[in-house]
Amino acid sequence: MENKFKPTTSSPLRFILYTIFLSTAIISTFLLLAHKELLPFLAPVQNLIVYQICPEAHMHTNGAPQPPPASEFHPKIFTPIPALEAALGDPEDVDWDEYLLTPNGGFIMVDEGEGVTKGYGVTMFHQLHCLGMIRTMLLGGPMNHDHEVQGAEWSKNPLHFLHCLDYIAQGIICTADDTLEVPKPTTNAMGKVVDGIDGMGHEHQCRNASALREKVLLSESKPVWRAALGRTSVFSHRAIPVT
Repeated sequence: MENKFKPTTSSPLRFILYTIFLSTAIISTFLLLAHKELLPFLAPVQNLIVYQICPEAHMHTNGAPQPPPASEFHPKIFTPIPALEAALGDPEDVDWDEYLLTPNGGFIMVDEGEGVTKGYGVTMFHQLHCLGMIRTMLLGGPMNHDHEVQGAEWSKNPLHFLHCLDYIAQGIICTADDTLEVPKPTTNAMGKVVDGIDGMGHEHQCRNASALREKVLLSESKPVWRAALGRTSVFSHRAIPVT
């Protein structure tokens, strides 16, 4: 009787092709994990894979994983903050650098490997530093000009605030907050009641500044592994492609 199940001559070739395909897939995966710039549009998926197979990359102190914030935005109603509205010498007056920045000025300390640690600037803290410098200048107090890693010498360029104005303006435009601010009756300097807008009392959609501050603060005692950060941002789930 003829054997109907005799292997065909194509079976070895098929096995070789499957092996080549599988090997290529494995090598490609490791290349993507090692070099985020190869396919930046896959960065969110890649970062999820890295977190699953290498959670120690996202650890800070106490060996506890620190995943990104659960929600990208949350609602917040703006209300006056006395410490930020106070003039120099007022009872509510505070040192803005101490109040708004971390002890090392808002730099996130990054472990680049091979014993190299660098302080990376973080936009939110850089903007706050610039705003504080302009405030101090307007109120006539002493001020630092450049946003430099702790230990660097401050430059004394009296026109540095112009850079800060440019930088803050671009940051505001970049955020493009489209919250509607409804006019409300306000008494102006002439004692006349008019429709005014002071920006307070309206609900905005805000990112988690507390989570960002905590991550930067923790890095001062234990630098963050570079691979645990996004390609262009602190939180890896916000890595974005180059356009």
